[in-house]
Amino acid sequence: MAAQVVKLAQKQIQTARGPILNPDVLAALGFAVGPQMCREIVEDAMMMVTERLIGIDHALSRGDLSRAGRLAADVCATAGRIGMSTVSVQAEALRDCARRADDIAAQAVGARLLRTAEAALINHHSDLTG
Repeated sequence: MAAQVVKLAQKQIQTARGPILNPDVLAALGFAVGPQMCREIVEDAMMMVTERLIGIDHALSRGDLSRAGRLAADVCATAGRIGMSTVSVQAEALRDCARRADDIAAQAVGARLLRTAEAALINHHSDLTG
């Protein structure tokens, strides 16, 4: 039974990995600013998203929904600009939880946002380094 669970988990991980950045968004950005500038914009945006995620984690651990909501709004905008649509959608959900002052939902949505964004950032780094 345990072997079947491991195989199922491995299969889900392999099928869940897809493009973390929307290629259409990247193509439009690259066309507008050129490939080198596009790479720089994407890398800067990912650094900003990483910094905001750390802030969100700290804000949620302190119960500061106002700060978590503001940081989530930044993540939503930045991630959306570089085509990280799943991260952007989840950041918007966290912002909505913060607006409603729903601490329990914010904790759950924030944890999901952090897991998803971390996986996306790691996958992007792995794609760059081979």
